[in-house]
Amino acid sequence: MQGAIRYLGYADETSPEPVETLTIEAGQFGVFPPEKWHCIEALSEDTVFNVDFYVDPKILIEG
Repeated sequence: MQGAIRYLGYADETSPEPVETLTIEAGQFGVFPPEKWHCIEALSEDTVFNVDFYVDPKILIEG
């Protein structure tokens, strides 16, 4: 991995400004709140990152 990404968390789908931000450098990890409106942006042209999303299996069953 290389570069950095920025997580932007929003209060809801219509919020124009993020209520929280987190910058993650290569080699670091971040955990974000579940079921939150968000945007993830690369901070440079050469950024390479893996972003994984996890969900409690019970939520998928309840659907």
